[in-house]
Amino acid sequence: MNILSTLMEYAIIDYLDLIERGVRKLISDYLTNELKSTGKVTMTTEYAWKCTDVLEVIKFLSDNTYAILGCDVLNDNLSYTYDNWSYTYDKSLTLEKNIEESVLKIIEYIDWYSTNFGDNYYYIIVAEKKADYLLMQENA
Repeated sequence: MNILSTLMEYAIIDYLDLIERGVRKLISDYLTNELKSTGKVTMTTEYAWKCTDVLEVIKFLSDNTYAILGCDVLNDNLSYTYDNWSYTYDKSLTLEKNIEESVLKIIEYIDWYSTNFGDNYYYIIVAEKKADYLLMQENA
């Protein structure tokens, strides 16, 4: 086993531990079965979607007042490309405006990524419910 696969294994174990303790929730906890059915389950038990399907997921999250915190990009084999995007909370904006901006920025990123690298990629979305997001920012 090489050092990279060992490090990846430890990262997955740590990540799954956070989920088990409730520190981090999976996006699938928030979604409808219909939206889940359009995605694929990764080795970290997260859902990943192709470009066209992930836009429906983002719309659902936006319509239900979730803040998009970021996304990870995976290749066709559902392996991480290590390309990602994250949104930085802007304290000069209202919570609602931050949520709106996070949605606009993620759509821009996915559009840019698919335009530059093609449509054969999957996206894992990281999001928080509005109330949880507000609490996170107050404690930051």
